[in-house]
Amino acid sequence: MPISQTDLLFKLIKSLTKAEKRNFRLYVNRIQSGEKGKFVRLFDLLDKMSTYSEEVIYKNFKGLNKAKFSNLKRHLYSQILTSLRMINIQKHIDIQIREQIDFAKILYEKGLHLQALKLLERTKNLAYNSHQDYLHLEVLEIEKMIHSRHITRSKNVETLVDDLALKSHHRSKVIFNIAQLTNLKLKMHAHYIQKGHAATEADILEFREMFEANLPGLSYNEMTFFERIYFHQSHVWFHLTVQNHIYCYKHASNWVGLFNAFPDMKEKDPNLYMRGLHYMLIAAYNMGYYARFMEVLRAFEEFKEPQSKKLRPNARILSFIYRYTSRLNQHFMEGSFDEGLYLAKRIRQRIKRYRLQLDVHRIMVFYYKIACLYLGCEMPGKAIDMLNRVIDIETKHLREDIQVYSRLLFLVAHYEAGNFLFLEHQIKSSERFLNRTSNLSLVQKATLRFFSRLIKVSPEKKDELFQALYEELIALKKNPFEQRSFSYLDLSFWAKSKLLKVPMKTVIQRHFRDKIQKSGKLNRSNK
Repeated sequence: MPISQTDLLFKLIKSLTKAEKRNFRLYVNRIQSGEKGKFVRLFDLLDKMSTYSEEVIYKNFKGLNKAKFSNLKRHLYSQILTSLRMINIQKHIDIQIREQIDFAKILYEKGLHLQALKLLERTKNLAYNSHQDYLHLEVLEIEKMIHSRHITRSKNVETLVDDLALKSHHRSKVIFNIAQLTNLKLKMHAHYIQKGHAATEADILEFREMFEANLPGLSYNEMTFFERIYFHQSHVWFHLTVQNHIYCYKHASNWVGLFNAFPDMKEKDPNLYMRGLHYMLIAAYNMGYYARFMEVLRAFEEFKEPQSKKLRPNARILSFIYRYTSRLNQHFMEGSFDEGLYLAKRIRQRIKRYRLQLDVHRIMVFYYKIACLYLGCEMPGKAIDMLNRVIDIETKHLREDIQVYSRLLFLVAHYEAGNFLFLEHQIKSSERFLNRTSNLSLVQKATLRFFSRLIKVSPEKKDELFQALYEELIALKKNPFEQRSFSYLDLSFWAKSKLLKVPMKTVIQRHFRDKIQKSGKLNRSNK
């Protein structure tokens, strides 16, 4: 196992929990190896380091050359993974099944064919019942191999072989279908990363043609659990990309519904279940459906709370991302920025805790949302600090949209902070950045035009500019291709607050109350 990049080993050690470190030390105590002392010493040394230093390592290991150090790292990395596999086997159904397959192969190689078949029969049922299609096929293929090479004393051997062949053929088709659906999901994801959301009718047509050309023609009623999951996942990505939030919500809801129909799968694959809830929350938020949003958020909380101690590290990180993103969105919808202020500290603590596992994109989005929270709390100075963190991140075109929104929000924050002398310089800097950016939305262009004019007009004419901005943004809200801009940066509330001479949160709270009242009247009239 090549470990040429030492930070991989360092990150692995830093990701271990106290229980996993304790288990590793117990595990290595059982190993009879002359190298044991060295790799345990290296483990302890790296565990104590806050930042990686090769100089410190060479000081602690006299006579250690580069080649020996490379071998020592590789050996330690392998031993840690072996230790982790041992303690995670009861938590991962696929690892359990693979272990049984390995045992069956060992029995077969020992010449104990019947024992191998007996073990494979149990393993086959476990794989089938837990929807592990790839492993189910592997078990079937091993069974076929044994029956084809040996006299297994099975009654009705011809019927048994026909049954194995039929099941193998069917499972092969299922796996082929899953491969097609996951390929489609991957294509949609890559297309989205490269081109972003559909911005024109031509974009929608291009997305649709690509989607339909790669969507396999399958009968939904004949699909297995994971075939249906990946079918809905592909549709979620398509509708998310073309900003059809109703159908995005519908397919995400069906995805979650499959887990509700097979509740044991929630424990076996909590990541996939939480991801489905996350997309339901995103779609409900984008549509402004507060009641549905809160209903799904409660379902998420009800699942997460009792599971929190059982969740594995990756699932714990995902639950943090999805939960806190949704909590922030809740306060944005309600205008309850002050009540949501506690989230800023908690999120920053968890970003620090998970800094080695979180990707830059997630961190950028959190920093941006925290800046929005501070701005809603009339704390522009803190908003500026958070936006500086986003702007300073080296992204190389990753989430360029967040960089654009951050620079526009930066202008708002400096205006709110009264940094008028600095604002002129910052507007020119933002113009230079945005002019290099492709595919600016109409909302982004309107916002930049507004600030360019704002620094040139006399104070008594500022209200006219705010009125013009407000009217332009309200008109753009009717444009379906501009909806994405408003989910990240709805400056119509800010413009209205300036016209009414009240805090922005007051405008959002009034809007929220009016919307809830209208929704209540509509529901009563439909009964």
